[in-house]
Amino acid sequence: MALKTETVTLTQPTTGFVSLATRYSAETYVPEGLTVLFAHSTSNHKEQWDVTIRRLFGLCPNIINEAWAIDWQSHGQSALANGEALRSRTATLSDYADILRRLLESPDMKGKRIVVVGHSSSTLAWTLAVLQAVIPPSVIEAVILVEAAFILPPIKENDERVVRGIMNEKGVKSRKHTFPSRDEAAKWCRRRMPWKVWDDRIFKCYMEYAYRPVTSGSNEVTLNCTLEQEIVGYAPNVPLLAGHLYPKLCATYPVHGIFGERPELYSNATRDMFFDGKDGRVMKSVQILPKAGHLLVQEFPDTTADMLAKILKNSRLQAKSSSSRL
Repeated sequence: MALKTETVTLTQPTTGFVSLATRYSAETYVPEGLTVLFAHSTSNHKEQWDVTIRRLFGLCPNIINEAWAIDWQSHGQSALANGEALRSRTATLSDYADILRRLLESPDMKGKRIVVVGHSSSTLAWTLAVLQAVIPPSVIEAVILVEAAFILPPIKENDERVVRGIMNEKGVKSRKHTFPSRDEAAKWCRRRMPWKVWDDRIFKCYMEYAYRPVTSGSNEVTLNCTLEQEIVGYAPNVPLLAGHLYPKLCATYPVHGIFGERPELYSNATRDMFFDGKDGRVMKSVQILPKAGHLLVQEFPDTTADMLAKILKNSRLQAKSSSSRL
């Protein structure tokens, strides 16, 4: 399906940061069609959703009007746009949540039926954004959490979710981040997890948008999202806050979960807490992607689209059913 794409600049007046978003539009307007908003995981960027979004439009031709993929302010091309501002402060998950909230409240979203999709850390950002946004709850048709990264209470001693965050921080601090060339960076990544199991299209996209020349005209490259900025994404404060807010999220919006079969971020027992029905933890639907890990969007972008399409089609049927009863 042919899609129109444009880059939209979102502003955050409180920090001076901007966030670049890619807006995808269908050629034909669909009455009561959905607007699907995508946010990405830590150390990635909005373009990582491109393969999935394009397939999703093809699977749901009469359901989706537009999709937006929104950068975290310290990631991808947005990191370059915010270069000067990022030298004096970090862009936190709360900042990402704030820019998402501003988008929800903006004229661009007025009168639209919205579905939000988050992956890993951006599931936390979306939780803060949708619960803080001054909008009628009915505007949001569904909240889709891909590998949700909440730390749900109770917190135990040496809790695996907190330990994982600490391990991620240590791993980032010791990771190589500057290379003689983009080709050398690609070779280094392709020999290591998680990149060696990524879909080829996603890996190619990562190499294009995650790295920049160290200096103008130089072959040497480094990450757009600096290690200092990435580490911010593994702090426990927002996962803990979002974990406490999770029951409220489930009570306010239809929440759907997509998880990888391989336990990487947390155990399967911890995963199952998201939809165990206790303390208000209820999901409308749960799908487990076989053989996939935490970064299932990068490993299986097509199957991710298939799972998202299933949710959108069911949400559309439910909306039509509700309208017919009015």
